[in-house]
Amino acid sequence: FTPQEISNSFYGLQNMDSKHVETLAVLVALSKALKHASVSGFPAHGGMAMTSQGIGNALSGFQTMENSNNHVVDECLGLLAGLMGSMQESMTPQDLANALMGLQGIEQLSEPVRQVLILLLQKMQESTEPWSAREIGYALVGMSGLQQSAGNSAEVMAIVSEINLKMSQSELQGMDGVTFKLFGKGFKIMDAAGAVIMKG
Repeated sequence: FTPQEISNSFYGLQNMDSKHVETLAVLVALSKALKHASVSGFPAHGGMAMTSQGIGNALSGFQTMENSNNHVVDECLGLLAGLMGSMQESMTPQDLANALMGLQGIEQLSEPVRQVLILLLQKMQESTEPWSAREIGYALVGMSGLQQSAGNSAEVMAIVSEINLKMSQSELQGMDGVTFKLFGKGFKIMDAAGAVIMKG
């Protein structure tokens, strides 16, 4: 497996249920590939080298995955956290938003999830590009499950705080009464009068 193949494989799992045997079988195979790469590195790539887009796409593949009583999902997240930890490249707002969007089905703040959040927070803090309203919406959708189940944790509060900071520096800056309404995998951004500014 190359880094792009790993990323594409996880990305292709969007909308798949982690409770299904077939999905679990794919996750187990990808986990084995990541473990092998951790030892020997990606062939012809000089070791572990995932790009910003690769991490964003890989994590976005977990959108419908649950990690409650599912060690395979947690194991894959932990291995991807290891890749993030060795990545020197900064992450773009789009890739960070995609990565956070992928966490929307995650409700248990396990140690692998905690590590992913810590590393994403670091990348968010390093990011100097302005975030679009759509990217902020995706990030909020992604954190909705963890906000409900672990909203008082330091990691979740720090991520949400950073999202709010990005929003204050975005195109929404200076707009009074802006609200986000989350519904399932989507969102609406409305102004003070209730008119929809954007939906995604």
